[in-house]
Amino acid sequence: MARKNERHELIGICGIREVQRLVAEVRTERAASRLREQERELVRQEQLQSDIAEHWCASLDEASPSPEITALWSTALLHQEERVHECESRKDKASREAERTSREFHAATARHDLARSMAQKAGKAELRRRDEERVEEALDRHAQRRHQI
Repeated sequence: MARKNERHELIGICGIREVQRLVAEVRTERAASRLREQERELVRQEQLQSDIAEHWCASLDEASPSPEITALWSTALLHQEERVHECESRKDKASREAERTSREFHAATARHDLARSMAQKAGKAELRRRDEERVEEALDRHAQRRHQI
């Protein structure tokens, strides 16, 4: 009976491990989505920075550059560089999070696979035990018949 309980416990553990694996998978997908979002935002901010730099250079190349306009473009460029650095930082953080959740997902998958394997082995052992009991019962019946004859 203890073996039967062991198999049921292992099946329960396998179910828990499956839920943990699914949660880890969802977290991994969400982290990957956030990373893609941060990558797109970084590209957008870098493009904006490039556009501002072009306008700033164009304002310097004019025949009679306006100091006020040039200063505004320069300030805008400095602010945009800060935004790009912030985006890079957020993207790096999202990348680390995606890597961490991916490792957690792989670990959860390994734990689930191990629990499933153990439950399968326990199930096979229980079937083997039942078969052995049936064979013993059949041998006992056969031996009883021989003694009755």
